Amino acid sequence: MKKLNDAQRRAVEYCDGPLLILAGAGSGKTRVLTHKTMYLIRNCGINPGEILAVTFTNKAANEMKERIRKLLGISTWGLWISTFHSACIRILRAHADSIGYSKSFTVYDDSDQKAFVKKCMVDLEINLEQLKPKSVQQMINRGKNNLLSPEAMLERAYTQYDKSAAKVYGYYQSAMVQNNTMDFGDILSNAVALLESNPDILKKYQQMFRYILVDEYQDTNIAQYSLLKMLAKEHKKICVVGDDDQSIYRFRGANILNILNFERDYKNVEVIKLEENYRSTKNILKAAHGVISLNTSRKAKELFTQKEEGDKIKCFNAQSDVHEAKYVIAEILKFCDAGIPFKDIAIFFRTNAQSRVFEEEFFKAGVPYILIGGLKFYARAEIKDIIAYLKIISGVNDIISIKRIINRPRRGIGKMTFEKVEKYMTANGCDFFSAVPDLIDTGAVKKNICRKLADFTALITGLKEYASTNNIGDLIKHLYKETGYQEMLADDPLGENKDRINNVDEFIAGAYQFVEESPETDLSTFLDFISLVSDIDKYDESSDRVTLITLHSAKGLEFPVVFMTGMEEGVFPHIRSFDSKEDIAEERRLCYVGITRAKQHLIITHASSRHTYNMPSLQKPSRFLKDIPSHLLERINGGGLSKRGSFSGDLFPGRRTFHDFHEDPHGEKYQQDIIENHFYDEDSSNEYIIGAKYAHPVFGIGILKSVEGSPGNEKLTIYFPRAGRKKILATFAKLRRC
Repeated sequence: MKKLNDAQRRAVEYCDGPLLILAGAGSGKTRVLTHKTMYLIRNCGINPGEILAVTFTNKAANEMKERIRKLLGISTWGLWISTFHSACIRILRAHADSIGYSKSFTVYDDSDQKAFVKKCMVDLEINLEQLKPKSVQQMINRGKNNLLSPEAMLERAYTQYDKSAAKVYGYYQSAMVQNNTMDFGDILSNAVALLESNPDILKKYQQMFRYILVDEYQDTNIAQYSLLKMLAKEHKKICVVGDDDQSIYRFRGANILNILNFERDYKNVEVIKLEENYRSTKNILKAAHGVISLNTSRKAKELFTQKEEGDKIKCFNAQSDVHEAKYVIAEILKFCDAGIPFKDIAIFFRTNAQSRVFEEEFFKAGVPYILIGGLKFYARAEIKDIIAYLKIISGVNDIISIKRIINRPRRGIGKMTFEKVEKYMTANGCDFFSAVPDLIDTGAVKKNICRKLADFTALITGLKEYASTNNIGDLIKHLYKETGYQEMLADDPLGENKDRINNVDEFIAGAYQFVEESPETDLSTFLDFISLVSDIDKYDESSDRVTLITLHSAKGLEFPVVFMTGMEEGVFPHIRSFDSKEDIAEERRLCYVGITRAKQHLIITHASSRHTYNMPSLQKPSRFLKDIPSHLLERINGGGLSKRGSFSGDLFPGRRTFHDFHEDPHGEKYQQDIIENHFYDEDSSNEYIIGAKYAHPVFGIGILKSVEGSPGNEKLTIYFPRAGRKKILATFAKLRRC
């Protein structure tokens, strides 16, 4: 407690009623939450099982658990420290039968949900060109975040488009219950519905949780708000920690009014502000305040620090987006020469599309990097295939999972056969494994297909029996072999499946680790765990690579060196925010979040010209640059454009090339991770040179592996580090030789 400042200590010790802790960026809110939990247990006599602490990421929850374990010197067993979704799943697993589900329900991730929405639209004979499945999926998610039923959405619908989407929502939701499946929105809305419709269950949890701690309260949506209000009604001992200046997830349903109106929702609220920042220099904090202070609907506060003034904030005006990337890499190499490791450096951008130019230039310069928010590990095809098997083995008759793996590896069960089974299921109201024997008995499918369907059901039955007596790690290893999946990946004369095999091996290793850490848990718990893992949860802070990340994903992280790129009107703030004061205010908060991630050095860049939709466009500097006091900025005007529009000077004089970089100990790991060994064939007479590097507008830079076909009609096989091996028709590829 002696390490806490006065405000932090007051926040820890106040336990008499509702408490709002306004915690500015870098003000030690995690320290306060962990010390408060310890204080409740040691000083207030509250049992660990009577405390509910909810966060938004597994990373934050695990960090809290580890700190509390060290502080208390005991296990955190009994404490409910988890994400909102994990806590709700835990409640739903115990009581799902009260709302029409079985306790073995499965959870759809984003891609599964989209596939199921599409299936529902096909069932309803809706034109997928006129009404896009992705748009319907987003409308459904918004509805659930705001606790709107399909009927309520239909009542609010004004256009035919909205009415059609609401109709799909109603059909989709009925099918989800019938399929015993929930999506991410259901996990929250169903938990609320469960507690609202079952007063006895609600009473149980109200009495259980004598104290509720909430992290990042500014990011809560209507469903989360309602859940907390119900649970806190009995004891009224709720402590919320948040910062309205960091509310940046409105597009996900977050409602800033939840934190702004906390004092209206609860009587006799104690408000404590944490304004001392332990992260950034004075100049960085002054710049952040210059931006955020222009928002009108906010709680008044201003961060201060005992740290030094620090360097001025560099503001570089690049001539183009490529020039911007080259400048950033040149600066990174200067920091590297000064002894700052790559892992201490991050590049922020407003949209994922901006990463492409940086990835290309990093590749050419030989600088190791990691892109956060790319293809998630659990979203990779081979991993989703294994997960689909696990869902079916766990007893879930999930049609999307069955459709995914019924012919993977190939078993000769085609699309027409599967559609026949689906029609029978719909007509008779039965599941897949009940439909198959009936179709076989009635002779509705050909004899050879009957045998293949029978073999598949027998395979699943055998795997279920194995699962009943073996742990999860052994099960995955067993099914990998028994399904033929291992053989399918191994049958790879060109070595194209090496990464896929490594991914499955990593998945198996992760399952064994899960078993070791949670030996008593079952397959459903494991599936719940992996369904809720985000890309930030997998972020490895020890890996010595520059981090490329969107501003939204960067919240909760900090770096000694931060580059905020693309600071231009239409890019940041984003063009979609121009018509709304609320959206501009959120963009301003996003800028504040980005600035306050920097500990020592902040470099802001903007380009005079940027390629959008493959066309160069002139750009104006972001309005947020004007909000930063000019005396804090060191403006650098990049010049020297060549006729081709690229930087004419050598940004890397005497620097290492990519092929030299693998001699570096960090570069060697990077080289092994992202690229195979190739040799440059200078003597090739073909226009396309085997081993040469080519840039693709979507996939980035890759190395040409083979060329097929006649001149003018070439089919190219190119290995792209971020997209894998691709076969491309040269005529349409818009390739550029690097």
